[in-house]
This record gives sequence, structure tokens and C-alpha cells, in this order.
Amino acid sequence: MSPLPLDASAEIRRIEECHPIQRRVWRVQRIGWLGMALFVLAALLGLMGRGGPLAEAETTTPDGALRIRYERMQRLGSPTTLRIEARAGAVEEGAIALQLDRAFLRDWRLRPGVPVPIAAAAGPDGLLLRFRAAPDALHVAAVLEMTPERAFMIARPEIAVGDGPPARLLILVWP
Repeated sequence: MSPLPLDASAEIRRIEECHPIQRRVWRVQRIGWLGMALFVLAALLGLMGRGGPLAEAETTTPDGALRIRYERMQRLGSPTTLRIEARAGAVEEGAIALQLDRAFLRDWRLRPGVPVPIAAAAGPDGLLLRFRAAPDALHVAAVLEMTPERAFMIARPEIAVGDGPPARLLILVWP
């Protein structure tokens, strides 16, 4: 075998000197691939918004009088629904009273859904909504439309039936 020409061995040495730089480039590429894979996985699980098993949640009051289904991951300015179902035992004088805490007034724009509340009053404790209920109903259901008005927010708003114990929600708002 003949030795390499002088200029070829110099080229090989130059390439070998750049090898640590190449290793760093490969490391950065792998970290980027991992980051993209984790982002896609989070989106498929529902952590970026609608759809996916982690996007929606359900909570109840400790006494079971109230059950709420909502979107755990919300988008700034995108309307979402709050589905509320109360047991008939919470009906007083043909109506059910829902107490929403101050976080709803501060962080969301609320619109009445179905049915429309027969009365609404804002106070220092939050928002009180009264819905008509049939005396023989087993459950009273209401849907509220809410639109987040602040991004990068982790909120823990509460909803109660009358003066009962509250149901606590956990919501993350993305831009």
C-alpha cells in the first residue's frame, strides 16, 4: 500500500479536528428531535387544547349535588362550554342557584347558554345565577359559554350550588 499523498493526510487531520464540533451538532439535533416528539405527543394527549384524553375533565362537589364537565386546556379568545348538572335535591322554590367565584368574572367572558338564567347578580363573592327547574326533575342541566381573557393562566375557579360546598376546576389557558 502506498501512503496517502501529503495533502490528503492533512485533509483527514482537519476533518478529525472538527469531529468534536460535529458531535455537538448531532447532540443538538437529537435534542431538537426529542423536543418535537414530545410536543407532538402532548398535542395528541390533548395538552394543547381540544381533543385528546387529557383535554376534558369532570369534577363534582363533595356532597355530589353538582357535576361539572369542562375543557381543562383552553385557548385565549376561543369559546368553550361549561356543562353543569345538579341533583334535583338542590332545587329550591322552583329554581336552582349556582354561585360562580370571582375568578369567572375576572378571567373569563361569560355568556348564558341553555337554558338562559332567570336571574343573575354579581357581587363581592362572584356571580350568582338562578335557573328555572321543574319540581319533578331528577337533574337540572345548564350550559354556560365562557371565553378566556388571559393567557398562560392556571386557574382554579369554584362553582357551588347555593351555599353548598364548591366544586373546584383546574384550567390551563394557552395563547
